[in-house]
Amino acid sequence: RDAQESRGLGDVYKRQLNGQISLSKDEYVYYIDQNEDVVYRKDNSNNTVAVTRNVFPLSGRITNIYLSEDKCYYLLENDRNVGISVYSVDLNSFKNELVYSSGGDNTEDFYGLADKESSDASEILENIATVKWFFVTDKYVYYQKESVIYKCPITGRKQYVIDENVSDGEIRYSNGILYYCLLYTSPSPRDS
Repeated sequence: RDAQESRGLGDVYKRQLNGQISLSKDEYVYYIDQNEDVVYRKDNSNNTVAVTRNVFPLSGRITNIYLSEDKCYYLLENDRNVGISVYSVDLNSFKNELVYSSGGDNTEDFYGLADKESSDASEILENIATVKWFFVTDKYVYYQKESVIYKCPITGRKQYVIDENVSDGEIRYSNGILYYCLLYTSPSPRDS
């Protein structure tokens, strides 16, 4: 897949006011119901099937989806802003697999004590910075959070910063190269 050209990621995400993010592929629309934290697939006849079928509660909220030829990938973020997890669902068998995780899977510290989570709404909202887009290749997960692009090897938990000050413009991936635009900042008077 590294050698295959992906569509412009800025074009494919349709953020809607009702708390859903959707993508179209073939005769289906895949969307996130963020109230239920479930990815659904709807056909032209409005028949809806849950793509994600998690028996246990998720360790975060589903914020993004990405479609390849035979898989639907979904990205989880938690409210404490500690890493991401990416899962894949085979679109034929609906088998769910963890692809990448950068954060701890539980909320306990070294001594087995649960971390104290804030109940202050303004503090929680301040710490939430959602991933703007992501995609998966054979070897890496790429994503943008705020104005930073990350590259994460699937075989580990590391994250490498590719660039900072990246604009929200169109992102393209072709032949193993990621194309994006940097934010433009005008020179200050003292730079003259």
